[in-house]
Amino acid sequence: MKFDQVLLKHITLALQDLKEKGLPIGFKPSAYFDVEIDGKLYPPKPIMAYANYHATGEEPTNNFSGGADTSCFKAFEHLGIPIIKKTESMSANKKLHQLKQDFLDCWPLEKLQSMTLEEYTDTNRENSFCYWLEHITRDLGSIVGGSSYKFGIYKRNSQGEVKEESNRTTDGEYAWFKKYGEESKEQAFEKVKSFIVKIAEAAQKNTLDVIDPIDLGNAYKWKIAFLYFDYNCVNMFKLDALRVIGSNLAIDYNNKTPISYFQQTILNLKPVEEDYFTYCHALWQEYQERLIDVKKDFAKWLNKNTFESYRAYLGNTNKSIEEKLDEINAFFDEVDFFLVDPKKVNGVVSTILFLMSKKERVKNPEFVDYDSKNSNGIPKAILGKNNYIKFLKEKFDYVAPNYWIFQGNPRMFDFETALRDDILTDWTVS
Repeated sequence: MKFDQVLLKHITLALQDLKEKGLPIGFKPSAYFDVEIDGKLYPPKPIMAYANYHATGEEPTNNFSGGADTSCFKAFEHLGIPIIKKTESMSANKKLHQLKQDFLDCWPLEKLQSMTLEEYTDTNRENSFCYWLEHITRDLGSIVGGSSYKFGIYKRNSQGEVKEESNRTTDGEYAWFKKYGEESKEQAFEKVKSFIVKIAEAAQKNTLDVIDPIDLGNAYKWKIAFLYFDYNCVNMFKLDALRVIGSNLAIDYNNKTPISYFQQTILNLKPVEEDYFTYCHALWQEYQERLIDVKKDFAKWLNKNTFESYRAYLGNTNKSIEEKLDEINAFFDEVDFFLVDPKKVNGVVSTILFLMSKKERVKNPEFVDYDSKNSNGIPKAILGKNNYIKFLKEKFDYVAPNYWIFQGNPRMFDFETALRDDILTDWTVS
């Protein structure tokens, strides 16, 4: 019988191969069955192909069948490894698993390393890397919207206005951030490509913390990471969303907790028997149901209440104000200021105050430059206490917390129990 030389030690080596190399060439995620090993689910055929390689030296090749009464499944049964049938909802996610594999088939790591600028971004090609990331794989996690500068460099629509900024430049055909290279589009692209390759390599090695400091927008770089990971990070990419989901799951974090921590911790809580996409979709649905998009309401409020000195920047219509709010939002890739949890307005306010503090602003030189060029501070003021924070107070009857936390004998002041039992729920430190 085929695979009769495969032993448990070979299965262990196969798991290591899957972790380091991903699926063997020609293999896809399982649609109907998984094998359960050490409490985790894995695709049967790729594991058996890798294990058979270690047992016999035969290179992993997709030339055998999986399913009931096949030699592959009989080998697992002989080794005492449980075979788990996917639920109907798991099978319904087959198209998503296939879409992720389609991306990897089109854009394997080897192709990234030799990718050209024309392959990366092209308004006339629907198989460019950027088009795959934003549109073709949208159902796997959306990054649609915002500025095309999120790609680092992009091919412009020839009908658009050519506009130079202190932190951005264009040659008429392409536009890019100067920080990636002021000399030429080729220099900028090589820098961006090096970041993308580094993300993909870190993804395949499962070294998530390497991705945090890479100088690309959070949503974009974590979408890349998700596509190259073997389902070992979640398909949610914005920090504010991960924070809300983390709160729902009782995950401890603070303002400096990196995205990589959320990615690992959230996925580690997935029940063994639950499909990846079923788990992630449920978390995302719960996140969305808690939030209210207040951008349009705030734009109307600003149009009615703003200072006349702001009009040159904001314009005179709700639509023009919404466009400016989008511009401001685009500088803060980790959050969306205008998606608000009515039960945790303090979280939005705290995030604004934190990001607008002098210490944090210097870490976002693009916004500092934009802010100073627009009437010397109007964008920052729009987010501040006389505008957006005031609007939040009026809309949600928000009252800033006013608790006094002080050093005290823990035998007399039981802060731990007070926090755990929701007696004390919010506080500020000054």
